[in-house]
Amino acid sequence: MWRGRRMRWGGDAVAIFPVGGPAGEMIHHLLEQEGVRHHPIAIDGFTRESLAVEDRQSGEQFRFILPGPEIAEADQERCLDQLSAVAAEADFIVASGSLPLGVREDFYARAAQLAQMLGKRFVLDTSGVALKRAGYGIHLLKPSLRELQDLVGREIATPFDQKKPRAM
Repeated sequence: MWRGRRMRWGGDAVAIFPVGGPAGEMIHHLLEQEGVRHHPIAIDGFTRESLAVEDRQSGEQFRFILPGPEIAEADQERCLDQLSAVAAEADFIVASGSLPLGVREDFYARAAQLAQMLGKRFVLDTSGVALKRAGYGIHLLKPSLRELQDLVGREIATPFDQKKPRAM
């Protein structure tokens, strides 16, 4: 049951995500514990897991993202339907993460279109083909430097390089 508690950084959030198995149950429990409203979309298989390991000497971070199950087209549609159902109260719609197996490459573009149709600002944090296929209507895009370089197809060494147009 949602307790209506404001998030630690002063806003309200609603989480919509595909969920299955023990990891999914843990995520559900942690969100309940923090008082974050959420609408888990039940899927076959186990929620994919990821972890980050930081080498304290070098400061390098290593990320391990386990593949997880393939997300069925019907489950993808249920995620977008749930987003549409709860978005009326939102100022922002935030989408984050790499796409799970089976999720269409244009999923975030579809979410951005939905946000635009609902008059909401869309924030995206993703990489790879999902970033390249993100489409239009994005209010804020948050790529890492590596993700931005992959997107524009060239090295970005200085702040000026971020503004420099791509050579034709």
